[in-house]
Amino acid sequence: GRRAASVDGHQHAQRVVGALGRPVRLTARVRSQRVALRWRAVVGATSYTVLRDGKPAGTVKVPAAMLTGLEPDRGYRLTVVARDWTGTLSPVSPVLSLRTLSRLTITKLRTTRRGIVVQVRASRPVTVNLVAQVAGKIAGRPARIRATPAGALLLVPTSEGRRATVAAPWLGPSRWDVVRPTPARS
Repeated sequence: GRRAASVDGHQHAQRVVGALGRPVRLTARVRSQRVALRWRAVVGATSYTVLRDGKPAGTVKVPAAMLTGLEPDRGYRLTVVARDWTGTLSPVSPVLSLRTLSRLTITKLRTTRRGIVVQVRASRPVTVNLVAQVAGKIAGRPARIRATPAGALLLVPTSEGRRATVAAPWLGPSRWDVVRPTPARS
């Protein structure tokens, strides 16, 4: 007998004798613009095609792939199809539905006697508390800002000057991808 698997919207016949199992146990590490995807290896598979929203996103030889160039704060449906050396395709994996994280970018612009001036951008509007840190310890009082895609400037109070960095420690990691500050431009 024969079965069919769909890749790129086309049905492909496959032999049942020695047929590949379908990829299972898809897991993902999600960021704002990339997803690290893994799944259990399929015995006999020589390559895997990752489908993003039903369209091929890439082919790999190992049971893992990095999808890049994704949009922040957007839902995606990922599946995987295995292929053996003869070109035989497996059934499509179960769907892994996920949402990329919203993005918050903090850019350190300059240091003053009163604190650090930063520019804050977010992929969607959000109110955020920022704090200066030195070696992971808070080095000043929090400053609150309404971050937007257009960006906003803020002075984060600290007396630690150039030794300090700025962080957003109270954002839940399940919703935001916090991009660490870039060095000050002097």
